[in-house]
Amino acid sequence: MRTLARPFPPNPADPDYRTKMLEDQIKRTEENNRRMVEAAAPHLTAKQLTAYREQMEQQAAMNRIQMKLQIEQQRLQSQTQPKQ
Repeated sequence: MRTLARPFPPNPADPDYRTKMLEDQIKRTEENNRRMVEAAAPHLTAKQLTAYREQMEQQAAMNRIQMKLQIEQQRLQSQTQPKQ
């Protein structure tokens, strides 16, 4: 019964799985950025902290754009691949 209850291992070739992994990666990066800003806050001036926070936000925005492009690229590739 235990064997039957286990979920199947994820298929890295599955576009939905890859999309989920990219989204999870973005969330982890954003959380890490938030923690780094919090850790740096006591050591920076208000102006430095603002610049650092803006830099992290820009990085997160660029990561989200890159993720959307990768998802779209995967979607297009899955549409053009022959069915097996």
